[in-house]
Amino acid sequence: MSKRNTLNDLEEFLKLQASTLVQPQLVEPPRTTVQPNLEGIPETIKPKEVYTPPGTGAIQPVDLLNEMKKMVAQNKSAFYDFIIRTAESIPYNTKDVLLINTALYLKHGENWKEGIEEYWKKRKVNR
Repeated sequence: MSKRNTLNDLEEFLKLQASTLVQPQLVEPPRTTVQPNLEGIPETIKPKEVYTPPGTGAIQPVDLLNEMKKMVAQNKSAFYDFIIRTAESIPYNTKDVLLINTALYLKHGENWKEGIEEYWKKRKVNR
């Protein structure tokens, strides 16, 4: 049994996160959805619903959840990487940084400090 206290590690991690949170600056204005103007188009040819060709349909939330469960069962590290990549695609927000750091914490276990530092060093260089 490990002599390390993971609750102390988690508490240290959360304190570190709390001390680094700042109010983010809005990078870009929120996007609005544009609705097509269907005025003057006969009802018979107006789209009733979005059509997706067979085999190219949108992924349903249930399907996505099932795929994520499979990923966790096969490789937790890949699952954490998936969370990190997903959070990276969200416009900057301190809560998303916390999500990335939490996934890194879970992925790296006892070496979480080094994992987080390495990730952000690489991220800074790649920008």
